[in-house]
Amino acid sequence: MKISQADIDAILKWLNHNWQGQKLCPICQKNNWNISDTVYEIREFQGGGLVVGGPVYPTIGVICNVCGHTLFFNALKLGIIKGPPKKEGGDSD
Repeated sequence: MKISQADIDAILKWLNHNWQGQKLCPICQKNNWNISDTVYEIREFQGGGLVVGGPVYPTIGVICNVCGHTLFFNALKLGIIKGPPKKEGGDSD
């Protein structure tokens, strides 16, 4: 799923607020990042088969432009995707 420039700007704002300390890549030690314009899914690996009904984690990649190291952030926590409504009496964050 592609996201808008407004979403990318919101992610950048979230990262600048929440990413404490130096923002250096742990691999190459550079500070040269790019935010993906696509939401990807992470799901349980089952030998290459698709797990139907299993949990899916929507993620946004933040990629080092120098070495390619990628950090994945949960798109729900970033506020880019809205999750299903919480059930009454359920766990809270």
